[in-house]
Amino acid sequence: MALDGNDARRQEQDAAPKSLVHRTVAALTQRRKDAPPTWLVRGAIAALTLAAGVFAASAEVPATLPSIALRQELLYRGELFLVVFYGGLLIATPVLRGVISGLLPTEITARGAKYDAPEQISGGLKNAEDRIDRLSETVQAGSGQLARLHKRVKQIEDRR
Repeated sequence: MALDGNDARRQEQDAAPKSLVHRTVAALTQRRKDAPPTWLVRGAIAALTLAAGVFAASAEVPATLPSIALRQELLYRGELFLVVFYGGLLIATPVLRGVISGLLPTEITARGAKYDAPEQISGGLKNAEDRIDRLSETVQAGSGQLARLHKRVKQIEDRR
């Protein structure tokens, strides 16, 4: 079966590497296997938005507003909303993932949370246990040497 010009061009486009934008969109739209259900994420964000809004609207405004609010109550309430909303996201994201997948972050930095695979965690725990065992053996050997030295010093003192 011969390919016409359109089919050949379509095959070339499919085989050609896609642009950075296409690859990024494809990567962002793919769902991870351990990702929480979309409805749960949307519901959590809606609840967090509502809670931040209620807090910002009902918070008592001080007599003298902070300088960052530029003496404007609306700006002050907006800043309260942002602090509560993003603070909640910072806390809710790892907690939600921990509840769904059973993994908590091993490190949280400005670039985001870092999660180690369970194999890495168990390997790290095994490594820590081995190091603790070696340290325990070293301490026991050292305490034996210390006891012998103490006995030797006692003998020397008794001779005097």
